Amino acid sequence: MREFLGICMVGFLFTAGTAQAQNDVTLDGSMADWADETCSADDLCDDFTGQQDSKGACIATDFASIQPATTAYLRFDFDDTSVPGANTLDGCWLVDINQNDNVDIALCFSLGGNPVALQETNLFTCNDSSTTTCGNPTAVTRSEACVANNNTTGGEKLLECTDGADLAIECSVLLTDLGWSSGNVTLLKSCTSTSAQPNSAAFDCILDASTGQPWVLNPTTGGNTLPVELATFIVE
Repeated sequence: MREFLGICMVGFLFTAGTAQAQNDVTLDGSMADWADETCSADDLCDDFTGQQDSKGACIATDFASIQPATTAYLRFDFDDTSVPGANTLDGCWLVDINQNDNVDIALCFSLGGNPVALQETNLFTCNDSSTTTCGNPTAVTRSEACVANNNTTGGEKLLECTDGADLAIECSVLLTDLGWSSGNVTLLKSCTSTSAQPNSAAFDCILDASTGQPWVLNPTTGGNTLPVELATFIVE
């Protein structure tokens, strides 16, 4: 039996203060580009066992070089850097296009092997029926791309524990492929899940620590509206 792990990000509108995007992110497997973006780590080491444990996340756009921004960058870090046998680490970011709190788009990736390597990325459309999962997912061909680094160490780690290196995944996707034409791009909580499908049951979920609310990208007015870049959040 295959064992799966996933991360899901979904979204609805929430506004607070503003935070400017600092620089463009290059998908090269190096996590150094995230040093001056707003990132947040889990507040505990090993709070979930095995493949369900995550270390933190970051969000950015290319607003630093083009206004309005055209590209979203998403990072998520796993505790594990390898999985046994045919097991996989799977994750998704879920997006609400029409700001009705339901999921319209899912950007997903799958990793496996020992050490872990990126196996595939997929973009799905959803039927706008759920606040927590991608209902009736349909794979589409768009601009999504992801790069994994299974040896994230030192200052590039989001959370320093006594467990060696972490696995970091950075992805890019055109904002238009996330349904953006004006206003905000909304992102809800991110969760580890039971399978590679974007409508799987969730486990280890990420929320804003101070508000319990999701994050909002604002491509027009500075890239971000707090808590867009995950300025403060925890893994529940």
